[in-house]
Amino acid sequence: FFYLCLMAATAFDKNSATFVTPREHARFSPYVNNGGTSIAVAGDTFAVIAADTRVSEGYSICTRNQTKVIQLTPKTVLASSGMLADITTLHKVLKNRLEWYKHQHGKY
Repeated sequence: FFYLCLMAATAFDKNSATFVTPREHARFSPYVNNGGTSIAVAGDTFAVIAADTRVSEGYSICTRNQTKVIQLTPKTVLASSGMLADITTLHKVLKNRLEWYKHQHGKY
């Protein structure tokens, strides 16, 4: 059975008289994990949040000065990691929604 499956996945090359496996095309993905680390520690009367500032793609470092922490309200802070475009979009959407909430209700 294994031999039949192997034969079905290959093709016979007449020029070299050998079996050739089909080439696999590179798979394109628009999403890149730019990495990052964020951590938070909370106690009864305090909270500490931190994140790195490096953005990388594979072995290349794109920048070392990109913040991944955003203060949403005077008492709310968000740290994110992953794809930089998603992080930026999330921060903008949350800031806009909080701004609309503040306009509608007069408070955060």
